[in-house]
Amino acid sequence: MSVDSHNTEPRTASEPDDDTALVEAAPDLPAGFKDAGSGIALKWLSRGDDGFEGGCEYSFGSCFKAKVYAYDACPSGVYVGVNGLDSAGTVVASSNDTLYALGEGETGALEFTFTRSGVSRAKFTQATCR
Repeated sequence: MSVDSHNTEPRTASEPDDDTALVEAAPDLPAGFKDAGSGIALKWLSRGDDGFEGGCEYSFGSCFKAKVYAYDACPSGVYVGVNGLDSAGTVVASSNDTLYALGEGETGALEFTFTRSGVSRAKFTQATCR
């Protein structure tokens, strides 16, 4: 929709001087990654995926792995938190992992472990790029 007023040309949302043109474009992410906000994207890994072989290093219970992609530089670190859900979808635990730093365009590996029995899946809760 455009509006005409005396001595002005019609404007549309695609013109640079229109306030709606200031909305930030979605980041360009590698295949399989989903924007987690705060300058990073997350990709869950499954058994057999590159980076998942051998299982988790330190887990005595359920374990989940993910890759993180920094579409903004994170010179002071990356933090990702997840909740552990049981088979009914109830949150029964939480886990997190950190990386000291990631440069723009770099990827890192994360491992989320749960010692509580009954955790059948992990659900992303938050990500911070510092």
